Amino acid sequence: GEWEKADDETRLKLIQMAGPDAEARGWVYFTEVKNIPAADLQTVDNLWSSYSKGRFGYSVQKKAWVKSRKVWTKFFQEIDWVQGENNAYRKWTLEFIW
Repeated sequence: GEWEKADDETRLKLIQMAGPDAEARGWVYFTEVKNIPAADLQTVDNLWSSYSKGRFGYSVQKKAWVKSRKVWTKFFQEIDWVQGENNAYRKWTLEFIW
């Protein structure tokens, strides 16, 4: 759907903003995020938050992270990245819920 397309476009832009190593690799390594201007990340967050009516965005994820008391397993449950009794990770992109 449209959310998946928006996610794909966001990923491509983040890769471009992260620099040539990320572009060559095709994904952003966590240490490269610091190379992306804060204003650009804020713009991405504002767009996602606005168009999703507060369902998606970095600020939404931050609230979930704080709510989960910064425990990864609880955070993944909160943002629905896991499923079932064993909290198995969803297969990206086949099992993600847009």
